[in-house]
Amino acid sequence: MNVSRVWAFFILRMIAGAIFLTHGIDKWFRMDYNTAMFENYGLTRELMLSVGALEILAGFSFLKGMAIKIAAVVLTLIMAGAIVIARFSFGLIGGYDLPLAMFAICLLFVFTNKRNHSFSLILSSTRSFYQNIFHKVRKTNG
Repeated sequence: MNVSRVWAFFILRMIAGAIFLTHGIDKWFRMDYNTAMFENYGLTRELMLSVGALEILAGFSFLKGMAIKIAAVVLTLIMAGAIVIARFSFGLIGGYDLPLAMFAICLLFVFTNKRNHSFSLILSSTRSFYQNIFHKVRKTNG
């Protein structure tokens, strides 16, 4: 696999994991604000806490590189709900643009080979990349 692609998946996974983790933590630390926001859409406090807990677990899963496909499926469903229930009426700009981007990122992890998500692949791809360069340099120098 291309080294650039491996690193792109890794960086994307780290950024998505950090975003979901912080959004989940925010739902728990600003509970009153987020409960009011969920209730505006006819949703319960329990659902808000559940979504927050799932975002924390899935974000941590992305960061650790464990059960990424399962986490991505869960987050895809959460983002679909956020788009349809809360953000669609605001339009794309300032409305569902971020949830749509996060939805697309999660879909990428759902539909790609899970081998692309592993840190060991990054290490082996980077090592083979540099070994190939070293081998080419050695061949040209004699």
